[in-house]
Amino acid sequence: MARTVESRETPGFGLLLRALRRRAGLTQEALAGRSGLSDRAIRDLERGRVSRPRRATIDLLVRALGLDPGDADRLRMAAWAERRAEPGPGSVIPPPSQLPADIADFVGRGDTARRVVRLLRQAGHAPSVPIVALAGIGGVGKTTLAVHIAHAVREHFTDGQLYVDLRGVDAAPMEPAEVLAGFLRALGVAEAALPKAEQERAALYRTLMADRRTLVVLDNARDSAQVRALLPGSPACAVLTTSRSRPVGLEGATLFDVGVLTPEEGRTLLAEVIGAPRAAAEPAAAERLLETCGRLPLAVRIAGARLAARPGWSLRTLADRLACEQRTLDELQLGDLAVRASFQVSYALLAEGDGAGGLGPAQAFRLLGSLDGVDIGLDAAAAALGGASERIEPILESLVDARLLETPAPGRYRFHDLIRLFAVEKAEGEEDERARHAALGRLVDHYLDTVEHVDRLVRPGRLIPYLDLPDAPGVAVSDYREALDWLDREHANLLAIAAQAATDGGLDAFRVALLAAHVGAFLEFRGLWDTQARLAGQVLELARKAGDRHAEALAGHELALVALHRYQTAEADRWLVMCLEVYRAAGDAAGEARALNNRGILEMDRDVDIAGAYFTEALEVCRRHGIRRGECGILSNLGVAHQAKQRFSDAAACYEQALAIHREVGNPDGAANTINNLGRLYMERARYDEAIACHWESLRICRKSGNRYWESDSLVDLAAAYRGLGLGDIALLRSEQALTLCRELGHAYGEAKALTERGHAMRDLGRASAAVVSWEQALAIFERLGAREAEVVRAVLQRPGRARRRGEHVADGARPPIRVVAPRA
Repeated sequence: MARTVESRETPGFGLLLRALRRRAGLTQEALAGRSGLSDRAIRDLERGRVSRPRRATIDLLVRALGLDPGDADRLRMAAWAERRAEPGPGSVIPPPSQLPADIADFVGRGDTARRVVRLLRQAGHAPSVPIVALAGIGGVGKTTLAVHIAHAVREHFTDGQLYVDLRGVDAAPMEPAEVLAGFLRALGVAEAALPKAEQERAALYRTLMADRRTLVVLDNARDSAQVRALLPGSPACAVLTTSRSRPVGLEGATLFDVGVLTPEEGRTLLAEVIGAPRAAAEPAAAERLLETCGRLPLAVRIAGARLAARPGWSLRTLADRLACEQRTLDELQLGDLAVRASFQVSYALLAEGDGAGGLGPAQAFRLLGSLDGVDIGLDAAAAALGGASERIEPILESLVDARLLETPAPGRYRFHDLIRLFAVEKAEGEEDERARHAALGRLVDHYLDTVEHVDRLVRPGRLIPYLDLPDAPGVAVSDYREALDWLDREHANLLAIAAQAATDGGLDAFRVALLAAHVGAFLEFRGLWDTQARLAGQVLELARKAGDRHAEALAGHELALVALHRYQTAEADRWLVMCLEVYRAAGDAAGEARALNNRGILEMDRDVDIAGAYFTEALEVCRRHGIRRGECGILSNLGVAHQAKQRFSDAAACYEQALAIHREVGNPDGAANTINNLGRLYMERARYDEAIACHWESLRICRKSGNRYWESDSLVDLAAAYRGLGLGDIALLRSEQALTLCRELGHAYGEAKALTERGHAMRDLGRASAAVVSWEQALAIFERLGAREAEVVRAVLQRPGRARRRGEHVADGARPPIRVVAPRA
């Protein structure tokens, strides 16, 4: 509400007198007694009811208050200014109302806004000043949210609202003394009465705010120190501040991190800017646009404003332009609004280092920006940046404080998508190319060293070389579970760095090929064969450019495995012949055994005797060179060959030997595969209870390790074993679980096997028509793959037959012959 000069808080001389009296610790009655003036005279002077205080009165007050010459002059100047102003009895002094305008299309933030409003409305009812701090990256909408909230509570703060942009990210942020001067003027203090010292201004500010209910909005603060001097002391007031860094040193403040918009909020904001019908007409393009903008409000508003100014553009047009990473930040600017500029102000404040080769936050930001990946752990970041973790962590945390990095969990760091693009720009434009290559090389060595440790725990039977790099200590993983956790956490980063290293051209091809081979094992487990083929192709090109035949063979071997999974036998054979030749020339016995084993797997669908010969030769190579870890998988495959020839005793002996070695070297995945093979052997001999026990154990191990490819095999075999016991309903359930999994993996051969087994279960349940449909689907896939199982399914379709009776032998020609694929070694 407005005040007149008769009110108790007319600004100028009276307010200054009151502030000086309170500082002296005197009541109005005490000052009256000291000065010889009446109590009423003191009250009238402070309330502005005396517009022309006499000089003699002022001299009495100066002596009574014990003022130094500076304060005495201020009091006299205030009296002089009061006499010049001579406000009449009807003059109106309005309370400050400095809030910027609220925006009409404010979107989202409902929960945060409600919580902040609730806290601010505690002003006058709490023992201390409510202080709320909003923090977030540039462009996330902190100021917009703060202004919106301030307007929502302005009626609660009847004595006004003070607002200031502290320019915290500018090269010259506002000094607290400058801000206090502006606030004091807004509160009615005459220019001549402004104290010169910051502390005195702060004291006068708190005095004037003591009996007011005022909201103070401190926007864009640099740090807690800049804010602390601007806090009122009265609990009737409240403070709302925004900053990029979290003001953790601001005592008593409630902190809120302002994140990017939710998907729904992003859609709503875009629709508000461009119009709901236009957004609804292209929902897919709208989603692409929002994802490219990282749902950063500033970016979404700029994109929306550009579209609004270009009614002839489709959303797809802008989404396509934004999708080109080299121009994304160029597209996200309009007039004086620019996402790049918002990030630049934070980047400009980063220290470059000590000038003597020491790493500073700015260079760390650039080097991290030069590396691909979803996020990065502290150990990996320290390796890439060339320092110990305890030295690198404070640098990374300073980037978090600057809102140029995020830390989703302790010891993990990541960029917002748009900040990553900004970091890439800075890396390419300001960082030395040799430094970027060196950081990538150190990270490759770190991941290679760690993944070798992981493979020794998870798949010790894999026959690929280990470098055991002495100068690149990776993460210490101590057991199987920890190794799997690390692999699940880092697989996306491993893939990204391996692909970057393969296309970088400046790194050792053999090391890159080894890293890709280790990553290939994970991709094979998950059935991500397109990704595996793409990565192997990139490494192959790198190896050929470098003239490194050994690296070329490692990459070619990965392509052979992809071809095996896709049932492209000629392609797989071509690669394996090349690999075998190179491995032998390089004296790589493990690689030789690996290639022989894979050739045996390839021949299992063509000539079992030739397959057995390859397995036997691979086994001899392992034994001749003492490669114990390679024997188990090859023995399991040899058992498959014996089983296919009905040599059940020889098959069982191979499985038992393989299982013993798997356990000896600690290879649970290999053990799962061998146990599953043993279950198939039991099923061939109508020992269904023992088969079910084996398949369940295999399934348990596969699920624990995340090996979805072998999990699908175990489910199909489990279904067949249940069917052998006449439990068609359970068999149908397991076959359908396998079918769903194979389709998720894109595992066509497994899908056909699951469809075949589902057909058998349906037939046994008396659902002949449904069984025929399932078999026809399986036949189409087997024929497309050129698999010999097609002949057997075709025969089943010619005589679908009756439902099988409980206990009747399941291997009666109703199933395709067993085809077991053991570990890829």
